[in-house]
Amino acid sequence: MFRWVFPCIIAITLYSGEAGARSFESHLAKATQVKSLSRVIGPFLQRCGAGGSLRAIQCRAIRARMQYRVRHGTYYSTVSGVRVGSYDNTRLNFPLSVVGCLTCDAPAKLDRKLFGSKPWYVTTAPPRRLVKKGKKLHFVGLELKKIVQPVGPSQVEAWMKETLPNLKVQLIYKVDGARWPARLGNGLVVKLVGYRLYNQCTGKVLVSSPPSRRAAPKVEGPGCGHKKVVVRRVEPRRRAIPLHLASRDIKAGMNRIRGWIQQCYDQYQIPGLAVVKVTVKGSTGQVVGVKVLGKFKGSPTTGKCLVEAVKKASFRRFRAPKMSFRYRWYLR
Repeated sequence: MFRWVFPCIIAITLYSGEAGARSFESHLAKATQVKSLSRVIGPFLQRCGAGGSLRAIQCRAIRARMQYRVRHGTYYSTVSGVRVGSYDNTRLNFPLSVVGCLTCDAPAKLDRKLFGSKPWYVTTAPPRRLVKKGKKLHFVGLELKKIVQPVGPSQVEAWMKETLPNLKVQLIYKVDGARWPARLGNGLVVKLVGYRLYNQCTGKVLVSSPPSRRAAPKVEGPGCGHKKVVVRRVEPRRRAIPLHLASRDIKAGMNRIRGWIQQCYDQYQIPGLAVVKVTVKGSTGQVVGVKVLGKFKGSPTTGKCLVEAVKKASFRRFRAPKMSFRYRWYLR
């Protein structure tokens, strides 16, 4: 009996070890890319009020539903989360640190009416302390990994100008709404699933946890040396002012507020065709009138939100005193 039991135990152990081995790419394939942090941290920061009004109750119910959806997802962001120390003339290298910070350059951009005016930061752990350098905050104690990058003395300047700006960090994480200790200020902590530091021009991975099995995607662009920028002296041309806005001008202006319109649906979760009549002043290109038509006409929730969102649109100037047009989105 023991002759076959022992080999089976070995086989089960090996299989379990193989199944448990996960690569960075396997986690990345299951994660959703996040370009605006408000989509994943907003449900944990939105203010609904504690009253018993229908609007407050509805807001809290939607907020709870959105929190549930966010908690059960996995996300990833690409950030400039790398710090470089002083060049070591003896060992001929730069010390690099991968930093667990999704808002190292600036706090997350949030709608003040929904979330208040406080700046919010997002990190993979509470920082030990905050140090203000100029107008920016420096988070101490968020280093995920420290490595050294060999660079010859003659290549230091080129490395600083061409390679360092193209080093990017991908962070895979989960969000459950955990916050920094109150003494540190306004910050949320996400649960880190994995990270990797790579060169976006070459795809070379410098460090990764879990390990990466292949190179990262490369970016094509002037910063990566794929295109030569030719500087020519061109006399500026005066832009002609049209009599009215063209359809492409209207589309360009309304596309700038697409994110605000999406937030109206995210907040109230009411799908349907949204139609607005917009009036624009010619001398400024600013919106001076908004009327909601169709399904959301007179709505104190989605309809009111649409009015506030459309007021933020701006357009090129035109010669006519005013002009009006209709625009529509399908909220979902």
